[in-house]
Amino acid sequence: MVSSEFMTMKGSKVSSSRGASIFVGDFLAEFGPDALRYYIAVAGPENQDTDFTWDEFVRRTNYELANEWGNLVNRSISMAHKNNGAIPAAGELTDADRALLAESAAAFDVVGSTSPPVASRQASPRPCASSRSPTSTSPTWNRGS
Repeated sequence: MVSSEFMTMKGSKVSSSRGASIFVGDFLAEFGPDALRYYIAVAGPENQDTDFTWDEFVRRTNYELANEWGNLVNRSISMAHKNNGAIPAAGELTDADRALLAESAAAFDVVGSTSPPVASRQASPRPCASSRSPTSTSPTWNRGS
């Protein structure tokens, strides 16, 4: 991550004497490195200071990672099991399959074109957006099943 700004906490510079600090070892022991990497990529300082809050960390981790990505994977596997008893073997692609693959590839193009040297905040949400796309959901899912 490239940054020329600061991540603050409680509206001021990180300072253990002021109670505005997080010890990385403790953080990693509790949440693991992936949650930290994701949060810094999507919320880290790029062109202005960013204030770390636990509420925002929890919201991004729970909503974006667990709900968006987790829901996409869970629904895909559940639908495959419900309709086929297992994950089906690959077959001919439908127009909807091709549209989703094209959208996913375009999302990675955006990530690749904006990541160097900065702009990870702009790039990081693109793959998540594909999980919310109308082409990434089955009409059955839209009926709440």
